[in-house]
Parts: sequence; structure tokens; C-alpha cells
Amino acid sequence: RHSSRFLTAWCYAMPFVLWPIVGDTTPIAAVFVSWAMLGTEDIGVQVEEPFDVLPLWQYAQGIAASCDGLVKEAAEGTITLSRDLDFQRTGAQVVVRPLCSAP
Repeated sequence: RHSSRFLTAWCYAMPFVLWPIVGDTTPIAAVFVSWAMLGTEDIGVQVEEPFDVLPLWQYAQGIAASCDGLVKEAAEGTITLSRDLDFQRTGAQVVVRPLCSAP
């Protein structure tokens, strides 16, 4: 927060410092340097707080919808598991346990 305020003040003061050095091309040089500095500062903000810019809520909703669909299909018995297929099994298999026991 303080660095962005300081950078803004620095960008406003930069043309006065650049005028004796670059003369008439000061606006172009000031815009280029400001663009580079503000872009670098924005990248720093994104690296510092990545979860504020990523759409994690949408990802969580998609995962929840997929899980709800799997639970519904498992209750209906419409899921084909690897143990139901005819081939040689290697590695870990899915273990199916009933969601609730029948009385």
C-alpha cells in the first residue's frame, strides 16, 4: 500500500527530473518508465496475494457440483467402477461401501 503511494508520487515527479536529461522526449520517456515501474509493482501485488486474483470460488463450485453428481449417480447405481470391467487390474482399486446400511 505504501509502496504504491510512493511509486505514484515518484512517477509524478519523474518528468521534472528527466527534463534536463532528455529534453523534448520527456513525456515519452516518463510514460515508458512509469509503465514499467507500475507493471512491476502490479506483478509484485499479484505474487504477494495470489488468492485475491485467482477465481477460486468458481473452482470450488465446480468441484462441489461434480461431487454432488457423483453422489447422486452412486445412489442411483449408475456408476461403472473399474471392478465391474473385464481386464487385468493393476494398482489400487476403488472400494465401494454403501452410504447407509439397510435395516
